[in-house]
Amino acid sequence: MKRQLPDSLVDHHAHLFSQESHKLFERAAGRPLPPFSTGELLNVLGQEKVSKAVVLSVGYMFASPDLSRPDLKGLRAENDWLARQVEEHSRRLVGFFSINPLMKESLGELRRWADSIFAGVKIHMANSNVDLRNKSHVEQLASVFEEANTLNLDILIHLRTRNPNFGKEDAEIFIEDVLSRAPTVTVQVAHLAGWSGYDDATDSALATLVPRSDMTNLIFDLSAVVKRSVQADRLELLVERIRAIGIGKILFGTDWPEWTPKKYALDLMELLPLKSEELSTILSNRASWTA
Repeated sequence: MKRQLPDSLVDHHAHLFSQESHKLFERAAGRPLPPFSTGELLNVLGQEKVSKAVVLSVGYMFASPDLSRPDLKGLRAENDWLARQVEEHSRRLVGFFSINPLMKESLGELRRWADSIFAGVKIHMANSNVDLRNKSHVEQLASVFEEANTLNLDILIHLRTRNPNFGKEDAEIFIEDVLSRAPTVTVQVAHLAGWSGYDDATDSALATLVPRSDMTNLIFDLSAVVKRSVQADRLELLVERIRAIGIGKILFGTDWPEWTPKKYALDLMELLPLKSEELSTILSNRASWTA
């Protein structure tokens, strides 16, 4: 059977940058970068027949411990900016605001966006330098999950941390001490528990999550995972994990602007050794907030 793209895609993992966050991103990259603007993304969605994109605030960048002074005002301003983009383009964009869960103001930011235009909150563990081996960090993160659950805010989490030994132990701590505090909201694990590609650390964490994948509120996106640099045997192992989780719980996402939806979908078709009907299901899966 010849593999074909569906008539309409939904990108469950994309990023937009305000002028301020774009400048911050350029300083971090050490080079000029394209604008990654709302207009650019909307043009891509129109050209590639993508019905919706889930856009994630990068406000956490302003609260990164890598900065000389974490900027709460900048974080809030970035969330405000993304809210305006989503409100103006609500037929095409679904938004998640962001926080640094280690900041004492994080619970207040959750409450600020409860019952708002946002579908939920994005947490980036590596950027916020959350360490799941640190009990204080775990408790702070767990309190964020608990409050999000109380406020009925869904959660999208970049689970991988900066710990060079990230893997099974971190995933176990996350399951027992953090995920358990948000039993009734949907939790989307970005990049299949990694950050880019599919290395041993990502597989170790994902394999640990597989037995819990029957939890009704736990879903996964495969943004930025399938790359030409990933060896074929690693992609075969990835397919085993995906099947163990359940094809219906895997969402298509790109990590735009890293890929466009069409380019990444075609890469999946070419590189990922799934059956045609399995891949078709993944490309057709929809999170509740994109309905």
